[in-house]
Amino acid sequence: MLKPKPSSAVHLSGAAVTAPSGSSTLDRVKFCIQPFTNVRPIKDEYHVGALCQDLDFLGADLNTEFHLVAEQQYWKGEIESDWTVKYLAAYTDLKLQSKA
Repeated sequence: MLKPKPSSAVHLSGAAVTAPSGSSTLDRVKFCIQPFTNVRPIKDEYHVGALCQDLDFLGADLNTEFHLVAEQQYWKGEIESDWTVKYLAAYTDLKLQSKA
């Protein structure tokens, strides 16, 4: 038997699992990191390796969140554990500026 849907339930579509529109790159990167950690708040100077055990999954989430295509996409092993959250956001901005 299926569970009854609560009246306040939100359907888990792509829009439900993306950062709010108008968010900065840094805020969107933090949004992508949140499911990997219980640390709150996520501060700019924290190392991503301490927040996320699988950086390749984080990279895949960033590819989806930022609609990175072709050569812009993160590849396996690209994100380093000692990068700060702020550095990862700046690096993502560089990827967005590169030609697809």
